[in-house]
Amino acid sequence: MFVSEYEIWNLHYATLTDKAADDFSIIPGLAESWEPSNDGLTYTYTLRGGLLWSDGEPLTAEDVAWNINTSRDQRWQNHTSATQNLDAVVIDELTVEVTSSVPDPKLPTMDIYIVPKHIWEPLATDGEAVVSYDGLDGVGSGPFTISEFRDSQSVTMVANPNYWGWQGEDPPIDQVVFQLFSNPDAMVAALQQGELDAAHSIPASSVQTLEADDNIELVVGQQGGFDELPINGGALEGQPHPALLDLEVRRAIGFALDKEALVEDLWFGLTEPLEAISPSADPRWIPDIPEESAFSYDPDRANQILDDAGYLDSDGDGIREMPDGTNPIVLRHGVNTNTDLGAQIGDLLVGWMEQIGIGVDLIALDSDQLFTARVGAGNPVAGR
Repeated sequence: MFVSEYEIWNLHYATLTDKAADDFSIIPGLAESWEPSNDGLTYTYTLRGGLLWSDGEPLTAEDVAWNINTSRDQRWQNHTSATQNLDAVVIDELTVEVTSSVPDPKLPTMDIYIVPKHIWEPLATDGEAVVSYDGLDGVGSGPFTISEFRDSQSVTMVANPNYWGWQGEDPPIDQVVFQLFSNPDAMVAALQQGELDAAHSIPASSVQTLEADDNIELVVGQQGGFDELPINGGALEGQPHPALLDLEVRRAIGFALDKEALVEDLWFGLTEPLEAISPSADPRWIPDIPEESAFSYDPDRANQILDDAGYLDSDGDGIREMPDGTNPIVLRHGVNTNTDLGAQIGDLLVGWMEQIGIGVDLIALDSDQLFTARVGAGNPVAGR
């Protein structure tokens, strides 16, 4: 999934609490206040008065409780990490009590998207209906709601007249259009020609050109996303390749990845590699990995690890086999076709693995296929 997809959700659906832009501290959202219990396991949230969905239906504590409890029971992918240990009880129309079965350091933050119960409850009882529903009802609680969706082209959103954040004033913007570009160079050209007000995920190769354009303000910053090489443990019979069940093989792969070269060659030095995935968008949560524990680029060390573990190339074809001499180590890597650098990263991975005697088969998957394959079906070895 792309950052732009979350941007659309952020505009369409409000959350119970929100985050401050400067320091990520918790601030009011649909809830104007909250109070903890003495044991810290229960929080009582008080909603703003007079909340309405964009279609005019009241937005109440019943919507909030239904979202928390149903997402917990049905394990909604974008909710369950926050709600799996929670239980919500409606106290009155503006008050909902949320209790965690275990100490939860995230609370009182409740930043799951609250969807309209009157739209989604009938669908949630039918597994086939809910997965086939196009979600284009246009009913939301955020500042803008979806009014038109053109597949692989654009999403048009219009101002929600019932959004509490307007505070009785007219919305400053009537409409927002997200336009999809499959060619990043075409996006840059549209920006230069004034066809776009703003563009997101500018290719690093275009940064220098845009910096020289007096009509464009370029902002270079760290994105709220990441590229990764996740090792899929496998969910299907015979998955994954048995070599990946060995920690030493995974360590060798870590030392074979040249992250510094990746940054310089593909991102023109405009980003920096990290040694671990941060659990939060707040940079203060980025783990500080000591240099001696980091996976620096060291193919010689990687080869030595594999040699010592008994993974040898017994037939001289350049590919190591399992310690018993069978099953050559050829891994499947899912290339994200929705990113402009996915194919290049895949090619680099082939070269890096070749240096340590591991083969790679590249499989082209779009973002949705990749997410389903690696998280749901347990198919490909690696992701983005």
